[in-house]
This record gives sequence, structure tokens and C-alpha cells, in this order.
Amino acid sequence: MHILTKSKITSGLQCTKKLWFDVNEPIKKELHIFYIGNRFGDFSRQHYGQGLNLEGQFDVEKVINETKKP
Repeated sequence: MHILTKSKITSGLQCTKKLWFDVNEPIKKELHIFYIGNRFGDFSRQHYGQGLNLEGQFDVEKVINETKKP
């Protein structure tokens, strides 16, 4: 059973397909935030070069030393 809310009504008025997805396959907010971050990273690398990739690095001292290298 689905509950009809003001946001779902607004969503349905914008686009019936959007309403269907909002009810049946909602986008998880956390995943959407990661998606936006990944798109930003891709955009940055495309326009400003590869730079220094420190993805997955959790040792703060090592990261600081890596960024100080010329």
C-alpha cells in the first residue's frame, strides 16, 4: 500500500513517470549524493587534468606528505 503525500501529488503533476519511479523505485538519497560527487570528480579531471588521486587513502600523514611533493 502506498501513501499519497503532497510531494507525490506534485511529482505526479510534473510527470506521471516520475511519480511511478518515486513510488516504485525511489532513489536513495545517499547514493544520489555519491553520484553527484563522482560526476563532479569526472568533470574536474576532464577539464583540469588527472591531478593526484588519493582515493582510498586513510592515513592522514601519508596524504599530507603526498600532497606536499612537487
